[in-house]
Parts: sequence; C-alpha cells; structure tokens
Amino acid sequence: MRGRFCASSRRETPWHANATLSQYPGVMELAQRIEPDRRRLTHWWSDTPIEELARMTPNELAAAGQSDLLERFLQSILHGERD
Repeated sequence: MRGRFCASSRRETPWHANATLSQYPGVMELAQRIEPDRRRLTHWWSDTPIEELARMTPNELAAAGQSDLLERFLQSILHGERD
C-alpha cells in the first residue's frame, strides 16, 4: 500500500481550505495506515484531488466539513473495496 497517495497532481489550495491533518485524528490514523511516509501523506492531504469525491483534496473536504466522508473513503481502501 505504500505510495498510494503519491499521485502527481499539484494544484492551488483555496484560501479557505487551511485545515491541517492533525486536526482530524480519525482521518490521520486511517491515512497513516495506508501511507506511513509523512512527506507523501502531507502531499496527499494538500495537493491530491480525489476523483470519487468531486476532485477535492482531503484538505478541501475537511475544511468543508466532510471529514466523515473522507474517513469512509479511507476505510473503503483499507477494506479492499477500492484501490
């Protein structure tokens, strides 16, 4: 599962999406189980839009109050329901 979050997808983060991963311990714990490399995880959080979730980055989703949706998405990866 290593490298799951390393897709190249640089994008400008809107000013209002300034949540930090540590503010969402449930998301952080699940994401670290998928990608333990902190540098890659930070890149995923800020710069990787998720196709199935309206192409929003995890940061944007959390800032929009959608951390529960993000947790369910990560759980589905861990349970082998998606890649």
